[in-house]
Amino acid sequence: MLVPRTIQIGMLGLVVLAATLNGVSVARAGETTTAVAARQHLNPVRSRGVDSGRPRQPDGPQATPAAAAGSPGPFISRGEILARAEAWLAVPVPYSQGAFRDGYRTDCSGFVSMVWKTNRNYWTGDLNTIGTPIGYNDLRPGDMLLFHNVADPVDDSHVVLFDHWVGAVGGDFSIYEQTPPHTLHRRWAQTGYSRSLFKPYRYINVAEGGGSLSGDGRAELVALDANGELRAFRNVEGMNFVWGDARVVGNGWMEPARTFFADLDGDGRDDLVALDANGELRAFRNVDGMNFVWDTPRIVGNGWTEPARTRFA
Repeated sequence: MLVPRTIQIGMLGLVVLAATLNGVSVARAGETTTAVAARQHLNPVRSRGVDSGRPRQPDGPQATPAAAAGSPGPFISRGEILARAEAWLAVPVPYSQGAFRDGYRTDCSGFVSMVWKTNRNYWTGDLNTIGTPIGYNDLRPGDMLLFHNVADPVDDSHVVLFDHWVGAVGGDFSIYEQTPPHTLHRRWAQTGYSRSLFKPYRYINVAEGGGSLSGDGRAELVALDANGELRAFRNVEGMNFVWGDARVVGNGWMEPARTFFADLDGDGRDDLVALDANGELRAFRNVDGMNFVWDTPRIVGNGWTEPARTRFA
């Protein structure tokens, strides 16, 4: 039978007809099976946190792919991207496709435009033009996961910002997103979204830096105390003497010369490495090092008997 279904577009509610048969969604006229599957993946969890066609800019005109010519904005570090996401999360900013904050729409694509500091509001239909496709296992803080359903962009498209891996690379991870009722920070597993629909991209103007304990691209300050504790101070704005509160991120590290930090797996987070007296290099992968969460150690080298001559570069 046909039942009315409401789709929220900005401040305007439109009632449309969706066909259901024994409780199962049926394709709309001209709709592909992929579009039906996409709608079923997204709608039960979040029916309104989507882009509605080409959302407007603050001055009125709609976003168009042609407007993407030239540089999309200044280069930006991963640390600044995450800091901008946190700024909206701290409010938290209410979701709306008709409202603007700091010059950016307060919907999903406006949020990504904001954190990337682009010079205009992009939408799910053209965010891919300022991103480079990457693999899921290559995701780093500040990358995006984009789903643009060409068959039904009004009801089903969405985009989120990658924060960090929760456990092993390739497993669950944390995201930021602009979705009803407001800005959220949560695990991917809590969303119900499908990985097969969302494609990972890296912003073309991200300024890559070295690894750090937090993974935001800004090196933290670490003290190895006489009692073997590693105390880390998060880099808030280190060049201006602004550091976070000290937190213990390791213990039992009695030999400074044999203690190293290096991003061995390339995920943007510095791993912790010990050079043992027998010449073995033991690496502890950084799962969430700033919260004292390290993976089980693994041997990554042997025969390294001189700490002073051992370097990671």
